Amino acid sequence: MAYKTEENGILLFTFGGKVQTKQEFDARVKARFGRSYQSAWKEALSYVKSFARETLMSADEFFREVYKPVRDELAQKWTEASQTNAN
Repeated sequence: MAYKTEENGILLFTFGGKVQTKQEFDARVKARFGRSYQSAWKEALSYVKSFARETLMSADEFFREVYKPVRDELAQKWTEASQTNAN
């Protein structure tokens, strides 16, 4: 589960109950995608924007309707892209 939070006026995200700094995000998430990060991020945003806010705000609906149907397909696609772009 991920949540937006604010600490000292800085927008951060909480994953699994732990606040993640920008540096941690870069090390854990951005680094995994390599040069494919921007295109993966744009694709993810476009996909998520196609859902109603109510769906996105509900943990159960988000998982069932947004995340689960595409997670394996996108994970494979973005992993392959990151490996291709790393070479």
